[in-house]
Amino acid sequence: TVTMACYSNETKHKCSKVVLVVGGLALLMGLIVTVFGAAQMGVAEEYTSDYASFDLEGGFAIGTVIGGIFCIVTGVLGCLTGKFKKPFFTFPFVVLSCLIAIFLLVAGAVMAGGEEAIKDLVAEGCSTMYEGETIQQILQGQYNDLVDAAMCSSECPCPSTAKPSGDALPAEQLANSSRVASTATEGVGETALVFTDVEPMYSTYSDCYNGSLKETIAASSTTGDYANKAQMFFEEGGFKMMKQFEEEYDCGGICFKPLFYLTKDISEGPVSQTCDDAVIEEFSGNMAGAAVAIISAIVLIIGAIGGFPLCTGFDAEE
Repeated sequence: TVTMACYSNETKHKCSKVVLVVGGLALLMGLIVTVFGAAQMGVAEEYTSDYASFDLEGGFAIGTVIGGIFCIVTGVLGCLTGKFKKPFFTFPFVVLSCLIAIFLLVAGAVMAGGEEAIKDLVAEGCSTMYEGETIQQILQGQYNDLVDAAMCSSECPCPSTAKPSGDALPAEQLANSSRVASTATEGVGETALVFTDVEPMYSTYSDCYNGSLKETIAASSTTGDYANKAQMFFEEGGFKMMKQFEEEYDCGGICFKPLFYLTKDISEGPVSQTCDDAVIEEFSGNMAGAAVAIISAIVLIIGAIGGFPLCTGFDAEE
């Protein structure tokens, strides 16, 4: 006769085959993802943004490598679980499989089209209070001080050829930055847009900073809050991060729509969408990616279920 515990030897034998297959697939996937992430680290320009508190390019590469390592560990544990059927292999395999499966299901849901739900979550984050202000107010205030107040001003006049597109900027965005069209009368605390036919004139804020503001700040006897913010923004990653967003997603600002881009010519018109919305839209609606993520999650869940009977080896026959 066979001594029965929680599961029969036949069940354990079948489950061990399932877990070995899932473990092998996870190991292969982990190796591919890790190699891809390592390759990205070799070609991507990495930087640490103290200003923005995250690193777009380097963070993607490092995150990919970490994800690949988790898959490798899960795969190795799956193979060990299927082979040796010991609780110290089975338990971490089941836990890691479930965690990765949950992450993949969430990613799949986002890629399948949970666009509005994600935007609502981001909007809540932008509305979060910090030291008496919302995150949106903080970001918008800093951007206004650094960019929107300086561009097309007496310090950085814009070319007159850009005047039609400049004066056509949306009234709401002008008001949010305390700016008015060049033909309008300035109210209290408002500054009109300035255009000129005489050099120096600047079509982008990056040219404005490098051609005028940077030298003015350096020559100033006192640094001040504005100078400190500008230096941090340009030297500690903020500008580089936003430049990449603008180039890749044709967007501007995070949590709000600014008046001017950082690197795009003013003649290209007003900012049409925020970068958080642009990124969400880019990654939503990817049905192929969603299918891969969801199928991978299901495979891992099957592996985790198959691992439950393998906390112990085969029962001995008496």
